[in-house]
Amino acid sequence: MRSHDKVYVDRDKGYPKTSAAGVDVSNRYTYKSFGIEGDYERKLSRRNSVGVKAVLESLDYEDPVVWNQYDHTYLMLGTYLEHRLSSKTNLSAGVSTELRDYSERHAYSADGRLLASNPLLTYKYMIYELGLRHRFSANTVSYIDYEFLHRSDSHVGYNDMDQSSFKVRVIHDLDDRMRLRVRVRLFDRDYPNAFNFEEPAQGIK
Repeated sequence: MRSHDKVYVDRDKGYPKTSAAGVDVSNRYTYKSFGIEGDYERKLSRRNSVGVKAVLESLDYEDPVVWNQYDHTYLMLGTYLEHRLSSKTNLSAGVSTELRDYSERHAYSADGRLLASNPLLTYKYMIYELGLRHRFSANTVSYIDYEFLHRSDSHVGYNDMDQSSFKVRVIHDLDDRMRLRVRVRLFDRDYPNAFNFEEPAQGIK
């Protein structure tokens, strides 16, 4: 069981978010979830290990609006491989698939309209990951990670998305009580079928 509380605020004013009709929707992203998670790893040799992971979860959101809720079932299946290049350097690779099946949220039409007559939304994800970990010393370790994510919806592909992400992290232990972390992340996100602000005149998002 997990509880996630998030206050949805107006980005311009900083106040709790309300709908156009004045309804308080500040808790729209607050939910409780129930599920099961598993992770299994097996060492194949001194240099290689492989693992599998799975998650099944039901997310129950607060209901501040009448329709188009975020309640959904989440399923994730993945596998990963780790190879030791040297005593200080490890290479990892992984692939996973995810499914978010919404019970009350509707998909967009091809023209960017969110209608109650549209079918319910299902998102399918394919995620590919590649990572390199290197330990410079007993106190300093670095991580370089690349991830490619493809998302497709179950209707006309309006919210299909491709995302490439590159991340660098460095962790340095200054002493027994203090640690320094530096992280840089760059990502490029492309929606090949969607419009900015759901307006065709605004161009592709």
